[in-house]
Amino acid sequence: MNLFVAKWNEIGEIHPLICHMIDSGVVAHALWQQGLTDESRKKMAEWLNLSEEEAGKLISFWTSLHDIGKATPSFQKKCSPALNSLRASGYDFPQITTSEIRHHSLLSVWILQDMQAEVNLSPQKAFVNLLVSIGGHHGVFPSQGDIRKTTHKAENLGNQTTWHEARLEIMNTLRDIFTPPDPVEISLSGADANAFFGVLSGFFVTSDWLASQSYFTYEPNIGSITGYVDRSVSRAKIALKKNGWMGWKPDQSSKSFESLFPFSPNSLQRIAIDLAETAKEPFLMILEAPTGSGKTEAALYIADLLMQKAQLRGCYIAMPTQATSNQMFGRVKEFLLQRFPGQLVNLHLVHGNALINEELKEIRIAEVSDDENLRSGVNALGWFVPRKRTLLAPFGVGTVDQTFYGVLQTRHFFLRLFGLYRKVVIFDEVHAYDVYMVEIFKRLLAWLRAIGSSVIILSATLPQKTRQELLMAYDPDAKVESLTADFPRASFTESKTIHTHTLGEVKSRTINLRHLSQNPAEIVALLKDKLASGGCAAVICNTVRRAQEVYQAVIASEVFDPTEIILFHSRFPFCWRERIEKSVLQKFGKHVVNPLNPRRGVVIATQVIEQSLDLDFDLLITDLAPVDLLIQRIGRLHRHSQAKFPPIRPEGLQEPVCYLCVPELDKDQFAIFSKDAFIYEEYILQRSCFSLLDLDSLSLPAETDKLIEEVYSIKEIKSLNDYQNRRLSELFRQTKKKWDEQFLKAMNRLIPDVDLGNLMIGENITLEEDDPHTHRDLQALTRDTQPKVQLVCLIQNEDGSLSLLDGNTPIDLGQPPRGELIEHALRSMVSVSNQNIVNHFFSQPRFKAWGEIPQLRYAYPMIFMNGNCDLNEKVRVSLSPLYGLSFE
Repeated sequence: MNLFVAKWNEIGEIHPLICHMIDSGVVAHALWQQGLTDESRKKMAEWLNLSEEEAGKLISFWTSLHDIGKATPSFQKKCSPALNSLRASGYDFPQITTSEIRHHSLLSVWILQDMQAEVNLSPQKAFVNLLVSIGGHHGVFPSQGDIRKTTHKAENLGNQTTWHEARLEIMNTLRDIFTPPDPVEISLSGADANAFFGVLSGFFVTSDWLASQSYFTYEPNIGSITGYVDRSVSRAKIALKKNGWMGWKPDQSSKSFESLFPFSPNSLQRIAIDLAETAKEPFLMILEAPTGSGKTEAALYIADLLMQKAQLRGCYIAMPTQATSNQMFGRVKEFLLQRFPGQLVNLHLVHGNALINEELKEIRIAEVSDDENLRSGVNALGWFVPRKRTLLAPFGVGTVDQTFYGVLQTRHFFLRLFGLYRKVVIFDEVHAYDVYMVEIFKRLLAWLRAIGSSVIILSATLPQKTRQELLMAYDPDAKVESLTADFPRASFTESKTIHTHTLGEVKSRTINLRHLSQNPAEIVALLKDKLASGGCAAVICNTVRRAQEVYQAVIASEVFDPTEIILFHSRFPFCWRERIEKSVLQKFGKHVVNPLNPRRGVVIATQVIEQSLDLDFDLLITDLAPVDLLIQRIGRLHRHSQAKFPPIRPEGLQEPVCYLCVPELDKDQFAIFSKDAFIYEEYILQRSCFSLLDLDSLSLPAETDKLIEEVYSIKEIKSLNDYQNRRLSELFRQTKKKWDEQFLKAMNRLIPDVDLGNLMIGENITLEEDDPHTHRDLQALTRDTQPKVQLVCLIQNEDGSLSLLDGNTPIDLGQPPRGELIEHALRSMVSVSNQNIVNHFFSQPRFKAWGEIPQLRYAYPMIFMNGNCDLNEKVRVSLSPLYGLSFE
């Protein structure tokens, strides 16, 4: 038994297989006892119908079996010392070609299949599910075809005497160590079976990864098994402590709202909190309230109540974009510092560019210090940094995409589910989701209910149909008690019921509406007139190109000091965009009040300031957009008027006025949308146009519901003639066709329905998460958007050398970047979806020097000379700190 090898290295050190199997089982037991909360253990024990102690022993034993497939000739022959020792001890090594060798994870399944009597798990369905779960410890479940098709089984496993007896000895040794209950019967079906085996699979992977760390030193001569188990137990405790698994846990304490935030709860927050306190978890709560009304604070407070009351494992806040994630990360960090002083709290920022976020870099530590004085505070522990592990941390803020990977058919999707198991998940700005995202979201909501996770959804503008779909998605068996209530409102799915409540009255304000053409010259003239006595304005455009054109017109007019004009969009390299965002927040964010130096300036932006940025402007000019997004934009107009220290508004700007840039109308009074129709559905744009053009004011939030239901409806508009309504109907048919295509695209990528499917026998097509060169049908797309290419912008100097934008850092493209140079490269990166540019770079070979750098593996260098880069005779790309990237 001790002759089998699990791991070896270049210098000849080996780690016996029995040692790694003991290590993984011991880690699993430590993770069970100290890495999970009380209620998390209780839930898994309930699924097994065992006591917590018995469940812990059983799961630890199962975990230890995961690599039994390495006790085979096809695996042991890979290690020459093992091969020679085993041959000398009488083990046969059948002839087998490379193409006939099966992965050890599948061999584990075949071996355990032959040891069904020893595993002693019933019924048969549960036994098969366990085999698949163990076989998936490298990220992909073996298919039923692979399990049944035992071609070359004998050559891989060896004879049924020597090899089989050795494997039986290993199993019996592990059984003696972990003393699992025997026999075991699992009476789970449907959603409970899917949830348990999905979470269990993630638990197996986590335990295996922790047990593969350097804390578990290679021991070729282990001595007695009992002595090794003792050493492994000590190492497991160190591994969990150092990596942060023994940090924060809920302790059922409570704090007042006022102790966590610098203000008392408003009436809306009080009612929402009272409703949540009486709801039975797990539940789904949809909180709809105006922008700036304190939804985020209410959600964080409710999440904390739930974590303490139900002993949940933490909280993840899912935002629509990286920019909004970065903003929320700072707020959550401050909340956790206030909520858990003196405790070690593990918080992570979870998105593709988290590595270069300055706030995250400040709190990142490799491991927990042995110094008692350094064990408190909010930190990001190093073990959780790799993206697939980050959701395992108790607290996280990031993009919604990271949660979507938990229900897409990709490697380790079940690890994400285990990361979300028994947590509170907050989804903000859900109105930004399109049909494709909503379908993924609905599948995710059902899985979150099944694994015992509560959900809070925040939105200022949600159509009733979408609200109903989301409430039903969380629990399709729930009965509807009520679906309507006055805005603002809180809707719940809990205890098999759906109910909706008003959150009281919120004082409405009148927004004056005016119309403007799309001509940049008219925008300049209006800004000149309205800001003559000072003040600040936002001009929000639907596309980057239009924002650049408006900015150019304003600069060329020489009406304003150029330093007072800011262009802000997504096509700036990160280092420049970060600087611009900070400048915008400093000048127009909350508490920016200085009577001696009133605010002045113009921000010309795209959707980047539409959501989550807490900004206030005296005047708003915006392109026509879907009405719910217009309401979001209007939320930046006089946003802080009710603050303790409201902004000082110049004469003529004391009333909130929004100017809509309306496209030209055709003979049928339909707006002529050009580029905008590539950003938003034309059907929704046209209905928004018809709903708004005859209005000279809006009362918000009083009219929010009415406007949204008018636009997101298929009913005829009474004010239109028959021909206009028929034309709208045709537009809807075209839109419906696109929506149906998005629905099918999502369905083809999703794991089975937790309530109707069987997770463990479904095919996993292992969609690609990262490589954009993979065919679109085989990518784990979280959004149905145009393909993008990542470009690292470089400046070619006069001497021919190259510099990155971030600090003019020199770079040699012939050498792989290391250390801080990787961060400088990431900060000089921009993502581009322009089809000509994407096609140009995707037709090029991958950049070899960056192939071993995970963050840069799929990026391309783009070299600019004097601000220009000619990709070919047809395409020129320009780069400017003022304009960002622009294309000719």
